[in-house]
Order: sequence, then structure tokens, then C-alpha cells
Amino acid sequence: MVLQEEQQLETGLSIIRRALLVEDNVACERVMSCHLSDLGYQVDCAGNATTAIQKISSKIYELIVLDLRLPDRYGTDVLQAVRQSELNLDTILLVWSAHLNKKDHEEYLAMGADSILPKPCTAAYLKKVIKKCSETPKYQRKFYFQLKLIQEKWQCFLEEATEIEEIDYFNRLKRLLYEALAIIEEHQQWLNFQIKQEQPLEWKKNKSLINLSRHLTPLTP
Repeated sequence: MVLQEEQQLETGLSIIRRALLVEDNVACERVMSCHLSDLGYQVDCAGNATTAIQKISSKIYELIVLDLRLPDRYGTDVLQAVRQSELNLDTILLVWSAHLNKKDHEEYLAMGADSILPKPCTAAYLKKVIKKCSETPKYQRKFYFQLKLIQEKWQCFLEEATEIEEIDYFNRLKRLLYEALAIIEEHQQWLNFQIKQEQPLEWKKNKSLINLSRHLTPLTP
């Protein structure tokens, strides 16, 4: 994913992208909404965690900017909801706060944030951070967070293993394995598609060689 103006130059089309801004401070909301609009985003705003989680579960966003100090719940609840959602698992998420130290940065990045924005934040810096985060393809981002969810489910399964009846044990194990295999298969399909897009001539040449080899008779001594 690249920024809107770059996409417009490449395609000649106007692209509508949605951003969710989670912020309870009116002044901060206005400033960030203005920055996001200038970058070509259609902005939805949520003044608390509950509203944000409802929006995340019902609409796909290309970007989420999240303040951590919300009136009803911790901002980390929203972060976790994003990384566990079906619609926004791979959405770029930026934590926006004025009160974070280096340890906090590491913690929120480990939880699934893509980057940390200082408060206040200029439009130029915001654009730079979004562009940097966008360098990773969405399918790779999705694969990464899907694997993290599988790891969490696996850890939970191991912790409960001694208390699970044998038939339930194998059923849950089978479901986990099927889920993991489906994730890997989907990622492989995206990789194959990416190879075709980036190297169409080499891909077609290799495919032709593979098809030809199937019709060759092996030499016998």
C-alpha cells in the first residue's frame, strides 16, 4: 500500500481510504482529523474505547490512530480488539500519546502497534510514519498477526491440556492444526500471486519448463 497521491499518479483514479481516529480530547481530535483529511483519508472518530471497538467490528479501515487515555477503558483494549478482529487484523495501527517512554514503546509495539506517534504530531511526520508502515504488504502483516493469534491459542491449549478430556483434547488439537494450515496456505497463495506480479516473464518461463518436464520420459541406463 502506498499513499493516496502516489496511487492516483499510477492509476489515475481517486481512491477513498478510511481512517479511524480514537481520541477523547476535542482539540487533539480536530488537529489529527485535519492531518488525516489532508493525506486523503475519510475520517471516522470515536471518543471512547467502546465506540471504537464497535466500529472496528463493522467496518474495514486502512489506518487506525489510537490515543491510550480513554474515558471508559484502556486504549490497549482497543489495540487488542484490532489484532483479534476479522476485518482489521492487518490494519496499520499508530499509538498516539504524549506520555510514553522507551519501555512503553516496546510494550505497545509487542502488543501489535505498528508505530508510536508523539503528541503533538506534524502532518509531515505522520505522512512519513504511514509511508514507512505501508512498506510491508497487507498479506504479510495479516500472516504475522494470524500467527501471533495461533501462538496465543496454542499456549492456552497447553495450559489447559491436563484438564481436557481425551476426545476434546484431540478435537481442539485438530482445529488448531487446521487453522494453522489454512493460514499458511493463504499466505503461500499471496506469495505466489506476488511473484507473478513482480516477475511475470520469469514465472511464465518456469511454469512452461515445469509443464514440459511432465511430458519427458526419464532416461534409463
